[in-house]
Amino acid sequence: MGVSTPRLRQADSWADICLYVCVAASAWLVYPQVILSFQIPLLVAIAAQLILFITSLIKFQKFPSFHTYTAKIWGLTLLVATIALFGYGYSQTLWLAIALCMINSLEEIIMTLILPTWQCDVLSIFHAISLRQTLLLSELIKPTTDSQIIRD
Repeated sequence: MGVSTPRLRQADSWADICLYVCVAASAWLVYPQVILSFQIPLLVAIAAQLILFITSLIKFQKFPSFHTYTAKIWGLTLLVATIALFGYGYSQTLWLAIALCMINSLEEIIMTLILPTWQCDVLSIFHAISLRQTLLLSELIKPTTDSQIIRD
């Protein structure tokens, strides 16, 4: 429909972050013992996300907004873990959500390092490699302007 813009995709990423910060705060209020028992893996997952954000901010001066397949799967595991915890008091599905967070963070850090410019909606590391080749090739064959010809 052509309504998705980079700003809208960034806003979507911020909405996701806000939602899960609220879920985490709620989990802390209702199930603090679960958060404490998962303290180390949760801190590692948060650190991985912070490394991704810092890497993107340093390289592109923007937060990442890739919306990868692994991010979608991670979101689904977060949904399952949230329902399991709040609906049934079952916390073991958090392991899967944490593992997917780590996989997604690593993929997106690598994608950030691969891509020459900030991009949104890059679905996987394979898409990032292909996009990098396309972007670099278009830079190489970009037509020269008159001012470049005169200077040369």
